[in-house]
Amino acid sequence: MPPEINLDVRVISPDVRYADGSEQELIGILESAVDRSSQSDELASLIHDWPTRYHLSPLRSHLFSPLTVGPGDRVLEVGCGTGVNVRVMAERGASVVGIEGTYERALAARIRTAEFNTVEILAGDIADFVADDLFDVVLVIGVLEYTPSGMASINAPQEFLDRCASFLKPDGVLVLAIENQFGLKYLLSYPEDHWGIPWVGLEGYQKGETRTWSRPVLGGLLTSAGFVHQEWMHPYPDYKLPTAVVREQLFDNGNGRELVKKLVRRPVVDHSGSPWLVSDPQLSFSEMVDGGFGRLVPNSFLVFASADGSALARRVAEGEAWLASGMRRSDFRTTRRVVSLDGRYQMEQVSGPDKATPKESEWLLNRGHEVSTIYAGTPLEDLVVRCILDRDRDSLGIHVRSYRQFLIDRCDSVGASSARGNPFSPIGNEMAVSGELLDCIPQNLISSSDGQLRLVYHE
Repeated sequence: MPPEINLDVRVISPDVRYADGSEQELIGILESAVDRSSQSDELASLIHDWPTRYHLSPLRSHLFSPLTVGPGDRVLEVGCGTGVNVRVMAERGASVVGIEGTYERALAARIRTAEFNTVEILAGDIADFVADDLFDVVLVIGVLEYTPSGMASINAPQEFLDRCASFLKPDGVLVLAIENQFGLKYLLSYPEDHWGIPWVGLEGYQKGETRTWSRPVLGGLLTSAGFVHQEWMHPYPDYKLPTAVVREQLFDNGNGRELVKKLVRRPVVDHSGSPWLVSDPQLSFSEMVDGGFGRLVPNSFLVFASADGSALARRVAEGEAWLASGMRRSDFRTTRRVVSLDGRYQMEQVSGPDKATPKESEWLLNRGHEVSTIYAGTPLEDLVVRCILDRDRDSLGIHVRSYRQFLIDRCDSVGASSARGNPFSPIGNEMAVSGELLDCIPQNLISSSDGQLRLVYHE
């Protein structure tokens, strides 16, 4: 049975009219759900279009992998939508206040967090919110871009950020996520996320329109609001459903740039389903990174900002990058962190199955990721694509044969029966690649300068 629903939503002003049309469906889904957690397989199974994906995907929580929040912390989310982020903070033990402009969306947020007595949901305008006490963290996720549109009474981004700053303790931290006006996807003519047509932001937004900003301009807005200490990160493919979050500092040196190109294998995503492709996103991303533009062209920014530098350092976890396994069942879902160790990058698992506690379902057994060094070299996938573009059949043949040999060297005879009922296992005395190499695909193989292949992301 679904847990008891707490419908206590405090209305602080008339509605700020913003909706995406999915509110009634989401309320029905959340009311009926037994598991409303941020990693709920039940909710994920009901995804069928972009609005439900955005509101129900377990990937939403990965945005906060670098953020340190726990019991004793007070968190405010301005524009909490249907409560995904509020739920994530409450699951970590924080006391959370969420403010949403429309009652309908605020109600969905309250239903999602019904079992938490540490959560308060308010409906109305942020200008009418009076805080009983100051907060340790304020979340502004996908909200700042709407301030120029005049939906609410605060219609200037600087005034909005000043208002957010007023809710923070002196050592408090603002967490801001927003699209980039000059993101790679927009430069490649993908539709602008808010307007659904290409080139809008590149030509400049009209006064009174929903809009985003560049890296330098956004940084200036934050500084003017008193957030002089800033930690910038890039969520890929964007902040909405990130599978990778990387520190901006990685773009400042050659080893860091090579690491980013290894980790980010899907730099662009289009939620409209109708991109105008003018260039290969992966190759364009590589060229931008190599050309020194990496820190300027992520599709989204994730910024941690504070007036207190030491407080900011405490709130941002150690690590160079964080990776999520994507849309899997919760039993098999993993989160990994990349750390710098003795001048080399190492990947370690933060959560998910491991050798000591593997997860099993019918024929599939998952032991998770081992701690592994990320070696120098180029992803085999990139080498193959480059050979195709260069019409270099000889080099392409070398790469394909090396991949084939890599697999053959790790084959065994499967015998006369299918192991563990695996539907992909051959029958008879055929040679088959071990299930240990299920993720041994070209994008997960690194080719060193001597042509040797090494498997990364081994799971």
